[in-house]
This record gives sequence, C-alpha cells and structure tokens, in this order.
Amino acid sequence: MKRLLVVLAAAAALAVVAAPASNAQEPTFSYTTPVGGATAAEACRNSGNVVVLQVVVDGQVVEEIPLAEPGQLTTGACVSTITRQVLTTPAYVANCKLLEPVFAATNPSGRPYPYSFYGNPDYTAQNRADCVYFLRAFHTGTLPPGP
Repeated sequence: MKRLLVVLAAAAALAVVAAPASNAQEPTFSYTTPVGGATAAEACRNSGNVVVLQVVVDGQVVEEIPLAEPGQLTTGACVSTITRQVLTTPAYVANCKLLEPVFAATNPSGRPYPYSFYGNPDYTAQNRADCVYFLRAFHTGTLPPGP
C-alpha cells in the first residue's frame, strides 16, 4: 500500500535519526512548509499546503520528510499543523480521505470501511473517525504499528 500514511513512514525514518551520536544533542522536530510566508496561511498557500517535518540535530536540519504532496492537505490541516507544531485532527482527516480509495480498492465490497490496518483485526476502522483514531495512535506511539 504505497500511500499508507506518509506520517508512519516519517515515524520510521525518525527512529533512525532519533539515535544521535553520544556527543550530539537530541533531535528536535518541527513542521514547516517548503516556501515561507508572512503567516502560516500564506506559507501554506505558497506551498500548495505541503507540510514538511524537519529533523534538527545540533542546529542543522538532517532530514526533511514531506507529509503530503501538493494539494493533498486542506489549508486548515496545513495551517493548524504549522501553527500548533503537531499533527492536528484536520491533518489526520485529510490523510484518511486520501487513504479511503486505497482501502476501497482492497475491500471486496468496494467500500473503504471496514478496513484493518496491517491486516490486524484489532486495528479495524469502521469509519473515518476510527481511521483518524488509528492513525493518531500509530503516530504518537499509543499503538504499535504492525500485526
């Protein structure tokens, strides 16, 4: 499943970066846009609502992970994520909307739900709200991804 949550891919990439050398500082993370602006709304508009997760170690950006392609996030999802510096509910909702056609393609009914993340029946989303719950739980570490 090629697009299964860029956020999860970002989390996996962070696991590699999150182990700094013994003399390096702990990494910090921030959400930004590829093109700036005077406000978060302007930066999002200038960047096609693309949000990038930056991993910074010792003051240097060591990794930039795009969380969506241009136009995939809503302006609200982009602005709220940039402003709050955490993935927000609108960002998770936008991601679920992107995933639903993929879910539907793998579902014998042709409908997106129910969908079991990682094929695990314990991770079955019955609707978009459940999808948001699972994505947030995987991203924050509340639930481990996988079977």
